[in-house]
Amino acid sequence: MVTLKVSNVSLSYSSVKVLNNVTFSLEENSVISLLGPNGSGKTTLLKTIDGLLRPNNGSVYVNCKLVHQLSRKDVAKLLGYVPQKLEVSELTAFEFVLTARRPYVDFDYSKEDKRIALDALKEVGMLQFKDRLLTELSGGQLQKIYIARALASGANVLLFDEPTSNLDPKASSEVMRLLKRISLLSNKIIIISIHDLTLAYRYSDISIFLKDGKIVAIGKTDEVFNTDIIKLVYEIDAEVDKNKKIVIFYY
Repeated sequence: MVTLKVSNVSLSYSSVKVLNNVTFSLEENSVISLLGPNGSGKTTLLKTIDGLLRPNNGSVYVNCKLVHQLSRKDVAKLLGYVPQKLEVSELTAFEFVLTARRPYVDFDYSKEDKRIALDALKEVGMLQFKDRLLTELSGGQLQKIYIARALASGANVLLFDEPTSNLDPKASSEVMRLLKRISLLSNKIIIISIHDLTLAYRYSDISIFLKDGKIVAIGKTDEVFNTDIIKLVYEIDAEVDKNKKIVIFYY
């Protein structure tokens, strides 16, 4: 059983509190959306979970292991973090995905490492692009390659910072469907920061609404997605269509 526990986490930049007593627990086979306006703490929370930022107070546990006491090598085996800004190098798709196996390598990549990388590319539907340079890929294709790299890492908790930003509607839906399928088939916890409320509503099992570094609402998506919460968090009127799974805004 894969578990993630965030316990009483607070973090400040200088004198500004960015996360304020954030607490929640999650289990495998779920897609979790982090929602909230810019500056609400979504990216900071993802980086804190991944151990890139150390909280002033509180703790993060993955499978009962305290993340901030682990080496980066060991963290990489538990958590896979994909930032919003995707770096593009002159590597091929296969070479890039293979780099996820570095925490397991002493000297050189093994046949097993290469098999895992190829399997990850196949799982995201990008095996035919394995020899393509990253610089030659579209935004949607590049996002799938990054997802493949996260899978190849063997991590059971995957963190994505706005994976649908700068993608067209079709590519955005494809990415969300892919992450949903991975969560169900691979026993993983997948946490996504996202601005598109309709995509979050349609594909998330659990939603966490943040505002000013605090959790305003958390729970099953169908239960916490409502006009009152959206108004409180975003200060805008909206209608949640439960049947069509869309969110309509009124300006």
